[in-house]
Amino acid sequence: MIIIVGLSSYKGLPFVLQCLRELKRHFVFWCIAGCIGYGAFYTLQCYAITKAPGWMVATTWQFTIVASLFVLAGFGKKLHKQVWLGVIVVFIGIVLVNLASSQADSLGVALLAAVPVLIASFCYPFGNQLVWEAKVGRLGLPTLDPEVVRNPFAKVMLLAFGALPLWVVLYFFVDVGVPSSSQLLNVSVVALLSGVLGTGIFLYARNEAKTANELGLVDATQASAMIFALIGEILFLGAEVPPLASIVGIVIVIAGLFALLKVKPS
Repeated sequence: MIIIVGLSSYKGLPFVLQCLRELKRHFVFWCIAGCIGYGAFYTLQCYAITKAPGWMVATTWQFTIVASLFVLAGFGKKLHKQVWLGVIVVFIGIVLVNLASSQADSLGVALLAAVPVLIASFCYPFGNQLVWEAKVGRLGLPTLDPEVVRNPFAKVMLLAFGALPLWVVLYFFVDVGVPSSSQLLNVSVVALLSGVLGTGIFLYARNEAKTANELGLVDATQASAMIFALIGEILFLGAEVPPLASIVGIVIVIAGLFALLKVKPS
């Protein structure tokens, strides 16, 4: 609803109707991309956050940088060796964070959080890459409305609508009760800042990418989430400072990201 109001204000109601016609025209495609890239991604993330601290989930989520490369390779893209090297460094940092956290709590808790996040880390880039491939007319995918797919916020809306079938199914199998007013407020803030603005800017950057290396570099920027999650939990939620080994792992992740930024797109 937030993004519909925003798009109507920014682009006008006719453009929103044009997006809905695009959804109807290629409904199966948007359901596949949305259920994988948004539906499975958010569902698995929400489950993981109930099992482990937010900063740990955010750090493990950085595996999406590795997953993105495998997804890109699966779609036939070739990447610079330096990109792979930087990603391996990031992955080592992620493993260190999770091992240290499992010592602080328990291995079972770490696995309950890590496994769903690792699966989600493949879902998100896969769904986004499907849209990118369709945008450039590859792999026999449907020809999408170019005006619609050039707009990142329109893509956010279409992917969200595409994820609805999965969420409707989950509604009948998962009973979490009625959300409180504070939960509704928190969800609205997260939906606006992360779901609409954050994802919209991210998809805009992916839209501008012309090569596989550029796509890999854009995907790598997601690693900054762990820093803000850690600082936010400590400052506003009273979370404990993570063990030294976890902090070292976070530093390694940041170092790997800086290495990725040094790679010249080709």
